[in-house]
Order: sequence, then C-alpha cells, then structure tokens
Amino acid sequence: MMSKWKKRALPLLSFVFAVSVALCVLFWGGPVTSLAAVEADPIVTTFSEDMGAWASDPGSTASTEIAYDEKEGGYLKMTLTGGSPSLVLDGISLDSTQYTAMVFRVRYQLQNPTQMAHPSLGNRFSIYVGSDTVGYGSALYWPSVAEEVQDTEWHTIVVDLTDTSLAHPDYAAGTKWDGTVTKFRLDPIWSEKQYYEPGDAISIDFIKFYSDKATAEAEIASGWEDDATVNARGSENYFNFTRDAEDWEFANCAQDSGWAETGELKVVLGDSDPQLTHSWGIGVSLDEYKYLAFKMKNDTAGAKSKIYFSTKSSGVYDEAKTGTVAVTPSSDYAVYVFDMSENASWTGVLKNLRFDVIDDADNNVSSGTVLIDWMGFYKTQEEIPAVSVEDDDMTLPEGPVVEFSFTDSTENWQGNADVTLTNNYSALQLVMEEGADDPNITYSFTDGLDTTVYPVLQIKMRNRTAGTKLSVYYEGKDAQIDGTKYADFTVSADDTVYKIYTFNMASVGSWGDEPVYTLRIDPSDKGGGEILIDYIRFYRSMDEAETNGEYEDDATERPNAHTEFNFNLYNSYWKNASSDNADVECKDGSMVVTLKDEAPMVEYEYEQGDYSDWAEGIDAKSWNYLVMKIRVTSERESVAGKLQFRRNLVGSRYEDGMTYEYEVTPGEWELVQIDLQSNHFWNSTVSALRLYPVTAGVAGEVAEVDYIKFYRSEDDILIDGDDYEDDPTDEEAISYFDFRDPSNRFDEARASHGTVAMTENGMETTITGQDPVLMHSYVYDGVGLNADEYKFMKISVKNESTATMFEFFWDCMDSEGTVTTWGSTTNFTIETMSANDTEYKEYIIDFSAKEDWTGTILRLRYDPAGWLNETDVSGKVTTRYIKFYKTAEEAALDNPWGEEEPAPGPDDTDPNDPSDPGAPGDPSTPGTGGDVTFTDWKRNPLSIVGIALGAVGLAMAAVCVVLILKK
Repeated sequence: MMSKWKKRALPLLSFVFAVSVALCVLFWGGPVTSLAAVEADPIVTTFSEDMGAWASDPGSTASTEIAYDEKEGGYLKMTLTGGSPSLVLDGISLDSTQYTAMVFRVRYQLQNPTQMAHPSLGNRFSIYVGSDTVGYGSALYWPSVAEEVQDTEWHTIVVDLTDTSLAHPDYAAGTKWDGTVTKFRLDPIWSEKQYYEPGDAISIDFIKFYSDKATAEAEIASGWEDDATVNARGSENYFNFTRDAEDWEFANCAQDSGWAETGELKVVLGDSDPQLTHSWGIGVSLDEYKYLAFKMKNDTAGAKSKIYFSTKSSGVYDEAKTGTVAVTPSSDYAVYVFDMSENASWTGVLKNLRFDVIDDADNNVSSGTVLIDWMGFYKTQEEIPAVSVEDDDMTLPEGPVVEFSFTDSTENWQGNADVTLTNNYSALQLVMEEGADDPNITYSFTDGLDTTVYPVLQIKMRNRTAGTKLSVYYEGKDAQIDGTKYADFTVSADDTVYKIYTFNMASVGSWGDEPVYTLRIDPSDKGGGEILIDYIRFYRSMDEAETNGEYEDDATERPNAHTEFNFNLYNSYWKNASSDNADVECKDGSMVVTLKDEAPMVEYEYEQGDYSDWAEGIDAKSWNYLVMKIRVTSERESVAGKLQFRRNLVGSRYEDGMTYEYEVTPGEWELVQIDLQSNHFWNSTVSALRLYPVTAGVAGEVAEVDYIKFYRSEDDILIDGDDYEDDPTDEEAISYFDFRDPSNRFDEARASHGTVAMTENGMETTITGQDPVLMHSYVYDGVGLNADEYKFMKISVKNESTATMFEFFWDCMDSEGTVTTWGSTTNFTIETMSANDTEYKEYIIDFSAKEDWTGTILRLRYDPAGWLNETDVSGKVTTRYIKFYKTAEEAALDNPWGEEEPAPGPDDTDPNDPSDPGAPGDPSTPGTGGDVTFTDWKRNPLSIVGIALGAVGLAMAAVCVVLILKK
C-alpha cells in the first residue's frame, strides 16, 4: 500500500521540483539571449561602435545605447529604469584557467548615490557565471565597489575571479571560478528593491578578460587605449586652419607668429628653435596612419623639418620617436610628407606631437617666415592632396549640404542600359541582370557643383553585388564624360546592411579645377544583383562630413516630440545646466533665470527621463522656425544670447557650429524669431536644446522666457501672430482621454517595446518587447491634474496578450513647487488584469489611499503590460479610454463610450438595482458587477508573485486530489 503511494507521489514531487527550478530561474536572472561565440583570445569589448558579443539581459531594467565622449570615445550607456541592469555574454567557451581576471571601466551618474548601497553589504556589483562544472546563478561574485566611485568620474575596476573572498556570503561554498565558462553576466550596480530616479545612468567604457590580475593591472597602468579609431569620431587627423589655429600652440617663435586670417599658421623664426605642438584626447591610430603631410611656404634658408611624438604607452619625447623631411629653402607652397612607415616607434595611439617647422642645425637658420596651409594624417601616399588643392573656404555655402535623399523619387538621376533604376524603400534602387557588369548612374547639375567648395563626397549604400570598386567620373560645362577625369575607391561586397563611404575628392588632381556639370557614379564593377543608395551628399571638408555623421535623410513625422514649451505650470523638464551661474524657477507662467555669473544655461533633452527612446526629438526637416518670447531686465542697452542644439546621432554632441545667436533690448517682452534652416547642421533628429538666455551677463540680471515654440513655415508664425497667447484658458486639466481622438495619444516612451496606433477602437499597443511604456505630460499643456480632487480612475482595455498586469506611475508637484518623480518613492501602482481577452474589461483604480497621489499631477505613465509579467509577453492591448473621477460611485456609474448595458438574464442579478450587492453601482463589492473590476492599491509589487505562488499551490492541490481519487 505504501509503495503504491510512493509511486503516485513521485509525479507530485517531480512537479514540485520543476516548479522550484522555474522559480529559481525567474528570481535569479531569468532567461538570456543566446549569442554567437566570441573569440577566446583576446576577449575584449570596447563599445566603440557597438555592444560586440554582449547583450542586455531580456529582464534587465535598463535601456542601452552606444554613446560617445570626445575624450573617452565610444562607450555603453545604460539608462536605469528599475532595479538592477544586466549585461550577458552567452554562448561562449572561456577557459577559466586561461583567464582569471577581468577589468571594466565604469562611470556612475546617480542623482542619489546612496541608492547603490545594499543595506548590509555596502556598495556592490554582481557577477553570475555558468560553466560545465558550475550552475548558472550559483557562482555569484559580489565584489565591493570602492566608495570613491560614487561620482561622475570614470573608474577602472579589476576583479580577480579566483578570489573566493569576493563571493556572496550566502553562496561562498559553491562559488568558484572553474571549468569552461559558457555564460557570464555582469550587473554593474545592485540595489535591493530600489528604483532609480529619471536621468540616472551607468556607463561602461570597456570590458576585458586577462590571464591574471597582475597582467591586467600592468596593461591598464601602461595606458592601454580601447578607442584607437582615428577614422571614427573624435580623433583629429586633418587641420586646415581655415578659421583658427585648431588648438595648435606656438613655442619659441617670434612675436608676429600666430594664426593668419587667410587660413594659415604663420611661424616667424627668432633666435631659438620654433615649434608647434598639439595634444589629442582620443589620438590618431599610428598603426593605420603612416604618413603625416603638410603644405608649407618656406621663406627661410632652412632645409629640414622635424617632428617629435609621444604615444599613450610611451608618453615622453625621445630621439627614437622622431621623423625628418627635407624642405626646399626660399620656396613657394609645396606638399611635404613625413613617411613614418619604417619607424618602429610609430605605433599605438598618438597623444602629443611637436612639429619643429625649421630644424636645420647645419645652416643655423634664425630668421624668416613659414606659412603652413594644412596638415593631415593619411593611410596611403595616394590619399595625400596635391599642392594645387585649396582647402580653405572662408564663406559658408548657401543653405545646407548638397544632398540627394531619394525619399520618394530618383531625383532626376538616370541609369544606363545595365541597370533598372527606381525609387524603393526610400532609396535609389539599382537592379542589374547577370552579366550586366557596368552599372552606372548620371546626374546633370543645372548651375554646376562648385568643386572648390565641395571637395568631399559621401554615399550611404547597400551593395548586394560581388563588386568591390566604386568609380566617380565628372566633367565641366558643355563637356561629355570621356573617362579622363575620374577617381576609384574601394567598397565592400555582398552587404547585409547599409554602409557609409566618405571620399576625399580633393585627392584627385583635376577636382577643383572647374565646376562639375555632369557627374557619373559607377557604384559597383559587377552586375547580377541589387544596390540601394540611401543618400548622396557633398561636404565642404572631411571634418564637416565627420561632424554631420549619419543623420536621417528621410523626413518623418514625430508626433510625440514636443514642439512647444509654455512654462505655465513647470519648467517643462528644462534643467538648470549651470547652477553656479544662475537660479532657475517657474514663476508667473514663465521660466525665470536669475543670473549669478556671466554664463547661465538651461537645457532640455528629448531623451530625458528613464527612457532613451522616448519622444525621439524634433524632426529638423519638418520644423524650420523657432519663436521665443523673452524679456531681460538689465541696466545695459542691449544683451546677447544664443541657442545651441544637439542631434540624435551616435556620438553626436554640442558643437560650436550648431548655434544661433540673437540680441534683445532689455525692459520689454520681445519675440526672437530664428530661421533654423540657416544652419546647415539643422538636420536629422534634434534631441536636445541648450539656451543661454544671456551671454556675457552680469550678476543680478533676470531673463524671463514666456514660451519657446517651433513652426513648420513662416506662414504658421503669421497665423499665430504677435498676439499669440501660450497660457491655457481652461482652468482644469484633461481628466478624460478618449483614445478614438488622435490628439489624446500617449507618447511612446519605449518605442522599441511596443508600437502604438490610434484607431476607431482606441489606442492599440502591439507588444514587441517586455514592458512597453506610454506617457502623457500635462506640463506642456500648462495645466496639471488636481490629484487632491480626482482620486479614482477608470480604464477600459481589451488585453489580447499574455500579460496579467498593467502599471501606472506619475510625477506630482506640491504647493511649494517641489516635484516628486515617479518611481522615486511610492508613486506607482501595479494592477492585475485578465489575459487573452476577447472583449473589453473595465477596471477602477482607487488612488485615495496612495500618499503620493497628491498636489498637481505633471506626468502620467501607463504601462499596458508591466515589467513584472513573464518575459515572453506578446500580443496586443487596446485601451479605449482613461478617465478620472472624484468618487468611486461616479466611476462605477459612468459609461464614457455610452454603450448600452446588456439585459439581465433569468439567473442574473439586476444591474440597475443599487441594492443588489453584485450590481456595478456598488463599489463596496470588489471584482463584481459584470466586466467592471475594482482594484485596491498594491503596496508591494511582489503581490504578483504571491498570486503566482497561490496558483502553483492550487495546481499542487489538484494533483493531490487526483492521486487520492486514483488511490
């Protein structure tokens, strides 16, 4: 009898074990994404351009992007959105005996650094390891982060993976670095049950594995550089001296030396050795660039120039790190080249360069003048421009860069017989038959292309042919292309993605001789395939092409990007970016900046908050004008200010050239109108704005900004007129969101996790990743929701997904103007809902018991499928409406869309009888009354886990009943 019971109990025990394992996986890391195996030697990820083999854990509470710093180069920025962010390296085969140490360089940017402190163990990050001998999640390393890393500086952390003292105290016995590691996870910060504030971020510059700790420390101490990428952003490798000395410094030169307005460096010899010096943040990769060329006019008797250089690993000048070149005495302009290809010390990353323009000890030269027109680093001698090439353009060309974006047409480009030319995929599509090996496209300029102004050609294309050569042919006015004027370049074949190619046409001797009227591009020397050209552009210099970056050429509407800031309620998330220089507050419907020093600055980022892809920014191709209403109180007769912008590009940053300047007369309100198109960098998506309301100000001056508004055209500005009033006339904020009306659409705060469409059925959210987030900001309308009056919310949703919960978060402001942001304390609510619905369900949420539902609601966040759901949530959630009420009775009785209630059946209670405890009019009966569900405030997010465990318990009970019945 007992043996039979044991046999019947075995399935039950197996089921309990399986559930236990599943729960352990759920709480100790969850599933991870399988990645391609990485190389065993070396194992290093620099995050210069991408994440390499690392991936963000699907359950990670952070959004990730590759960012760029002009000193540090590329790095991984993780914007925190919840608990602990995670990076995983999966599908690897790492020999634990070969690699016993790891290093990562990290920067913590937390508004409240104490949040990274574990209550009992101090400041921690965690490492999980899975191998053929150690189960994933059981080998938990928990090294301490030194207290001094709790700032905004970069810090390099070395971890000895064999140091058992780093193990978590609860897992010390089972934690060991052993076997072949197949899975590795790094949580760069750990915080128990904490939620981070909007704007908190962690950045990782590189992660590298070493054979041992001593080797790691030695290489890091030697100055190992992870971003030796001169052809990427940051490394300066060309100087044309057109507008200034470009940070070159003069030493041992006579008094008249300096930058010349003709676009040159002027060096006047004196009694000692004249020198020019320059230092780099991210330096030139000397392993790639073997030639340093310069164009010089030598009005001295000197016959030799010399350079000294230092690198990141060898930081001093010495005779081993030098180069010399003969120059012609008393001569006109010529191009000279330091050929460093045979110098063994010319390796690594250049940090400092000293250029002794005339170093001729034999002739003892001590007088004369040298003019240096340009200097540049080159990979091959063939790239070096000829002496006849003029690199100085002292005036800006009219309008933006010369561009063909191919958004919806071929833009008058013509194809030859070997190609079928159409517009497709917002690109120029070239289709060739097999054997049609001479595909080319031709364009005729009506007024000619000024080649002295535009020496740089950039093409973004996807070459799906076997060809690797791209050729450019050109001719002047009234001339046919005969093949004598051309340039050949190398491209990749069989592309799976678009690639950007930037060609310096100045290296071609005849480019620049005359305007080009006929241009022919042979994008491939092979047929039998397809080529997609996204855009073709001409720039004034290589620097301009590099600064412009990969901006989006196709105009797209971004309905969620805010185009008006009225400052009626709050500073609209504009931040005081220079608190030492000014105080910033919202007062009398304006943003008031009171100067403490001369350079006050306020900043707005469209990518603000916890979500890097929220409201991507202003589409610069759609919004062409800006109007700002401003008043300055000052004793001066006139004051100047400026507006800067930054674009939504990898590595994009504020540049001096991305600036508009203005002047106002103090005392009265003035309208400042800016033609944004006047700056040729106003393109792509503009993701951030910087306003200096007064430049060169005086302490005590006050600048008031009433509003800032973008316009598509000057006609739109005229429609608003001078009497435009930005302050809302309604005294009450919107309390009813009817999602049949597109104007009620919520912002897609995590567009990568869910797409939104406004339909006649409501706001449809198709879930494409865990935890889609939608947002509404009252601050831009100028009137916030009164949380002290509206305590109840009703929402109608049809949940055609596997999600079992949704969430709401909010920002609120008290009577003193203090703002509490969502997630920082308790201002969020987690609500349960039914999954896989075929009909709409109504839910009433009671906020009256929530202490942080108070004051004025500034921002409302709605997650139609919350992050505590299973990671494989999929499907669609349609939200018909969200409406706020003063009482629960109002919420229960109201039917916003006006549908008729179904007639009661013979066994139904009367839905119109308030005395019926099951009627929808009785708010005291939670979970009853047809499709209306009343929900209480969930103080603990783990209540969802409790529900899950309860379900498991019911399942176990059912199994037991079955076993007993069989018995």
